[in-house]
Amino acid sequence: MQNKIGINTMYYQIKTKVIIVDENGNGKKESHTHLVEAVSWTDAEKKVNEHLEGFEFLVKGIVPTKIEYIDQSGGKNYYKCGIALVEFNDKGKETQIKMQCVFQADDIAEAQQKVMEVFKENDIESVSISLYKLTDIF
Repeated sequence: MQNKIGINTMYYQIKTKVIIVDENGNGKKESHTHLVEAVSWTDAEKKVNEHLEGFEFLVKGIVPTKIEYIDQSGGKNYYKCGIALVEFNDKGKETQIKMQCVFQADDIAEAQQKVMEVFKENDIESVSISLYKLTDIF
């Protein structure tokens, strides 16, 4: 995928440990998972450092993903969706294209409804949807 200026980007999943200090001054470690659009591992780490500036945190891992589409149109949860689309090549031969997407929705039924709406022009062969524990996407 290309960003706004034509540079190829991808999404990286970054796991962090963040120390959250409550109103009594007590620190508590929390695990967070972020999805970051970046051009490289280094760019992804730079973006998470900027995003969490002011917090005490540790980057625990950076993993490239195969996510190609993200819908953040609202909802309290994120859902990771695996989709198999059927397309025909120029010779009429059927091919299957698999892709991963993330949809923001209140529940699985709403996520499935959003998948069907976004891909209504395509012949969808199968869809798998699961809750994706993300803190944020940036």
